[in-house]
Amino acid sequence: MSDSWDQEILDRVACFAFDNMYLFRVYGMTLPTFVTVFLIVITRHIFSMLNRFKHMSTRTKEKHRILTRSLIIQALLPVLIVIIPFCGMMGFTLFIPPTYYETIS
Repeated sequence: MSDSWDQEILDRVACFAFDNMYLFRVYGMTLPTFVTVFLIVITRHIFSMLNRFKHMSTRTKEKHRILTRSLIIQALLPVLIVIIPFCGMMGFTLFIPPTYYETIS
């Protein structure tokens, strides 16, 4: 930050210190992994349970498969819209040199 700013204000804007963003980077890089693994495990479990039920009619099984696929799509939308851009932003901060923000006034 610029030296013309009051020291009291500079002390309160510690959230802009990108050295402190380590935790956000860790969250941004591990969260998509956990979400992906969770979705894969749940999907496999649902389809294996559907295959185990022999007393269901083929039409009911097909309806369950269609509903499961739509549920998967609904679960992937937040990943595509929120988590992937968040990871991109956090990954972008890894490549910015720390001196870059000192030159901005």
